[in-house]
Amino acid sequence: MSVLLNYALFGARYFKELPVFAAAGIVTFIILTLSWMAHGWVAITLRNRLPHESQTNKRLIIAICLFTLMTGITLTMVFWGYDYIGFLGYTLNEKTFTGAYIVGFVSNIFVTLLHEGVSRFENWKTTLLETEQLKKEYLQSQLIGLKSQMRPHFLFNSLNSLSSLINENPEEAEKFLDEMSKVYRYLLKNNEEQLVKVKDELSFLQSYFYILKARHGDGITLEIDVSDAQKEMNIPPLTLQMLAEATFNYNTVSKHSPLTVSITSCDECDVLIQNNRQKRVMNDEDFDKSGIENIINKYKLLSDRHIKFSADEDYHRMQVPLFSNHLSNAV
Repeated sequence: MSVLLNYALFGARYFKELPVFAAAGIVTFIILTLSWMAHGWVAITLRNRLPHESQTNKRLIIAICLFTLMTGITLTMVFWGYDYIGFLGYTLNEKTFTGAYIVGFVSNIFVTLLHEGVSRFENWKTTLLETEQLKKEYLQSQLIGLKSQMRPHFLFNSLNSLSSLINENPEEAEKFLDEMSKVYRYLLKNNEEQLVKVKDELSFLQSYFYILKARHGDGITLEIDVSDAQKEMNIPPLTLQMLAEATFNYNTVSKHSPLTVSITSCDECDVLIQNNRQKRVMNDEDFDKSGIENIINKYKLLSDRHIKFSADEDYHRMQVPLFSNHLSNAV
């Protein structure tokens, strides 16, 4: 740009006379660099002030108007300024100035639209990548959920409990079978969902704990106290189940030292999962952290909010954000 502008200013002298080539090259380059930086600052400011896709036309119109004005100021400084101070013997040629301004105006429109197109393409690629990541996380989530239910020992223990109930208490056996079917039905039904109702997730969790309780009896307890408004909000499927299962896996369970898991309302848009701490004596590699890591990754993709973990000597807590009806309105 500097070379082209200097050629328009000085003609063949720019390439034939070394002092003109050096001095004009340096001064014009500095002026155009400052102008380019100013253009960049305006573009970034507009992008930050008007970031939404619905504001694209407004952002482009303002940008083109400002860039045209700034280009006019820059060219005026160069053409009229050089003429005023007699820089390297330059005299103003208004026809050349008009031509340069028209070229600058067209260039501004082209570059602005080009940058907008590149930006939209990059956003599209980012969105596509995040969508693919999210699909992967949900598939992994379903796999983890199915694994937790379909482990041979879990299925064997559940069927063993069912067999015992059939002989001892047929009515209870029927209820156990019903709860077990609810667990698998929920997993299959929500296989492709990104969000589910909190009330559905809680209902699934109660069925899941019913199966566990049939084996552990009074050694494990689930307490739920969530407001009606929060039950109508949304959450990624299997979130509560995987977090609750983590408390079950990380802590000892016995009738003499029961594990109590409570899920309660916390703030307006969160639920709190809390359990009494009675940690198992195990090596770090014995803990399967894939479920919790999967949930953390899903929240990173869905919103800028995340699950908060905290603990003291007696309790471990997980504060889980909820969503409104649409992903774009994450609360």
